Amino acid sequence: MKLDYMLDLRKTLNALPKRKLALARLTGKKISVGLETRAGWTGHLEFFVFWCRDCRAFSKDYAHSWPERRYVTCQRCGTNFYFPKLSAVLKEFTETLRFLIRLRFTARRG
Repeated sequence: MKLDYMLDLRKTLNALPKRKLALARLTGKKISVGLETRAGWTGHLEFFVFWCRDCRAFSKDYAHSWPERRYVTCQRCGTNFYFPKLSAVLKEFTETLRFLIRLRFTARRG
């Protein structure tokens, strides 16, 4: 693992309240640490700190993929942790519900 990553992670962890870190460790929730940019990037991405259950350590990463399937990757062991946006989950749920309602009413007519 790169030294600059470890130093950046330590700096980020030290800046966060211990209560928040303990909660993230117990619940598996991701903590947003704000927008950051890296060398060679043209824009900013939201970064998260999270507890990896596999290697039992905190890690820091940005969300990959689309909102419906976004995930963060542990920098130590490479495990992916999926956490779709709530708005994407609600949208998928309402679309499924609409489909089922339409299916039920068309089945009654026929």
